Order: sequence, then structure tokens, then C-alpha cells
Amino acid sequence: MLRAAMDEQALEAAELYALRNIALSAPDRDLNDLCDLEERIEAHLDDLRMAGRSAARLAERTMREGPGQLFVAAVLAFESSNKHSIANVLDCTVEAPSRVDALVAALTWMTPDQVEPLCAELAATRSPSLRRAALTASTIHRIDPGVMLRTALVDADAALRAAALAAAGELGIVSLASAVDMELEADEPECRFSAASSAALLGNRDRAADVLVQMAESGGPWSERACRLAAGAISLERGHRWLAGLAGLGPSRLVPIAAASLGDPRIVPALVEWMDHEPIARLCGEAFTTITGIRIRGDLARPNQSRLRQLLPRLRYEPGVQYLLGQPRVGPWLRRVLLEGRQLERAEAARAEIIAQPGRPLFELRDRGIRQRARLVEAVDESASR
Repeated sequence: MLRAAMDEQALEAAELYALRNIALSAPDRDLNDLCDLEERIEAHLDDLRMAGRSAARLAERTMREGPGQLFVAAVLAFESSNKHSIANVLDCTVEAPSRVDALVAALTWMTPDQVEPLCAELAATRSPSLRRAALTASTIHRIDPGVMLRTALVDADAALRAAALAAAGELGIVSLASAVDMELEADEPECRFSAASSAALLGNRDRAADVLVQMAESGGPWSERACRLAAGAISLERGHRWLAGLAGLGPSRLVPIAAASLGDPRIVPALVEWMDHEPIARLCGEAFTTITGIRIRGDLARPNQSRLRQLLPRLRYEPGVQYLLGQPRVGPWLRRVLLEGRQLERAEAARAEIIAQPGRPLFELRDRGIRQRARLVEAVDESASR
């Protein structure tokens, strides 16, 4: 393959990696979009694989230009098992902890059998960044991290400890619940956030909600993420009171974010009225859809409020029940949303499934789309046959 052609293939794979990263949490993307992007990435990687070592060397020369370039270099290095290439990729990652996500994505791209020995090697290094990559990749592949996880829970590095706290909840390891609870008052916000997120998944909803509500109301970089998780963990009545308090302070992004995660249909009429506040109109439209299942046509930033007001009297909901896309948040429906919903809706379904029955592994939305789809199709088919 000519150098120019290799350059183009590597660049397009890197750009598509960036698009996949955005799609993972985009409100307008779904599992099909994720699979389509991954097919396109894989096509470019295939061309680079056929070019052999020359493509790998090219990728290593450009891997410091951005996370997508590092992802490409890491996939080619790991698949080739070339020790020199792998060492170069790991050195690049250690130089800047912000590059860990790209390394994790490359490990996610591979199969669990390929990844397990790699993660074991990374976990034995002295670098907190590489150990964090190993732990996160093991969690995504649902490989039991064992001692790696327990060691990371008491590590001095806050980012590694936060990853371990998140992994404990995502894997549903109830035996670590007390260790997670101990970090609910951690000084580092990333550790406090991860501990609260996992505490909710492991059954300690009330304490988790206390921490997340406080982080949401404090503002700052964790506010909106904490708000979403707080509303998903909190009881319906407490959530309704909290939401009313937030709304009483005036239009705020936190109000529709919390409304979508709480799934309380009593807030739907207010969401329609708040749509005339331009800064939160789109979020209100997304929350309206997340609760009712009614997709708003046209520009979400300028929804047709008159039409939506006309729909309100026709909507029927059971009192005291949380809703997701127009249906109560219960088992089979949540699996259907995981298969067919958009990414933020899928995230709500995944957490709702575990919060209702704590101590099980959270459905992994960061895994490759093709593996997610296979698991979900099997689960939906099994449910339909009962």
C-alpha cells in the first residue's frame, strides 16, 4: 500500500474513533449507529493490517497527534504482539494520562481472550495510568479483575481509585459495598462521584442519592452527571420533591436532566411549558421523550408547544410508577430499550435495571456494538419465548 493511502486510512480510522466516542453518549444516536461506525473503523483497520509493519510504524509516528491516532496505533500493536510497538504505545500513554481512554478503547476493540493477558501485564506495571487502563478494560470485558481491583481501591492515585470504585458497582461485587461506602466522603470529587454511583448499584440508594444531590447542587464539572445519577437512584417521591425545589429556583439545565432520569410523568406538563426557555428547550424535549416515548418532530430547540399541549390530555400513566419511553421501568421493557433506544435512554435503562435489583453486573454500554447487540438479541428472544 502506498504511503499516501496508508496515511488516509489511518486518519479516517482516527476520525471515526472520535465520532464513536461522541456517539457513546449522544442523545440522538443508538446501537445501530454505534455498529455502523465500528464497521467503518474496522474496514480501515483491515486495510492497515494488510499493509503490515509499514502501517504499524506509520501509526506509531502519528500517535501523539490525537487520541484517535493512538487508538489506531494501539490496536495494530496489540494485534501484532510486537513488543517494540507495544512498548512505544504504552510509553505514549504514560506521557499524558488523558490518553488512557484511547488505550482502553483499543483494548475494548479486542476479544476478552486477547485482552486478559495484556491486562495482567499492565496491572503489574508501576504506572497508575496503565493500571487504570487494565482495570477499566477488564471491567468493560467483564473479566474478573480480582486482586487488581482490590489493590486499586486503596491506591494513592485518585484517578485509579475512582476507576476501581466505579468497577466495583459496574461488576455488581456486593462484597465490596463497605469499601465503596467508605469513599462516599472522599476528598477527591472523582472518587466521591464513583463511590456514589456504585453505592446505588450495590443497594445503598439513600446514601448514594445524598452525595449525588449535593454534588449536583454544588455546580462545577460534576454537577450534571451527578444530577442524572441522583435522579435515577432517588425514590420517586423524594425525587419529585427535589425536582420541585430545583424548578422553584428558575429555569436550569438540572431540571430537565433530573426529570428524564426520574421518569415521573407528573412533571411532563411542566416540561412542555419550560420549552419556551431557549437555553433548556432541547433538554426539555429530550426529557419529554425519555418519559413519554413520543418523539418530537422538527427542531428540538424550537418544539411545537401548542401541539404538545394538545397531546397531554391523552397521556395515561399509573400513579407512583416511573416511566421510560412511555412504559413502566420493568425488566423486559428495559432490555427492549437497551436494544432499540438511543444512547442516553439506553444508559437510563441499564442503571434502572440494576437499581431495581442491586448486586448484578451493569449492562456494558462501552463495549463494541456488535457484542452488545448479540447479548441483547439473545436476552430479548429468551424473554419472548417464556
